[in-house]
Amino acid sequence: MQFRHNAWQHLLLSALLLAVSPLVLGISNLDASQSAKVLETYVALVGILLSLLFSALLTLIFLLVMRAGDCEMEPVKYYFGTMAEVIAFGGLGALPTQSATISSWDT
Repeated sequence: MQFRHNAWQHLLLSALLLAVSPLVLGISNLDASQSAKVLETYVALVGILLSLLFSALLTLIFLLVMRAGDCEMEPVKYYFGTMAEVIAFGGLGALPTQSATISSWDT
């Protein structure tokens, strides 16, 4: 039920964010530090919008696209590093929801 009403919008927005990122920064022929910058700038932000499962899937797809574009990186290291940021940003995204819930208990 949650997916039909809300989650699909977050998934679509996250997919669009990742689809637009090559137009802004480019994701081909990057060295290791440039690859990390793209992952930190765009991919980690999907943690705010999505559940861990969808974030993990989109991160993996994005890494595979970057890998196909001849970006230098250690895929496993960069995947788990990006997922750590996704989880951290996901926690930040949950804060407004949690504070709204807690404040509603006070009334």
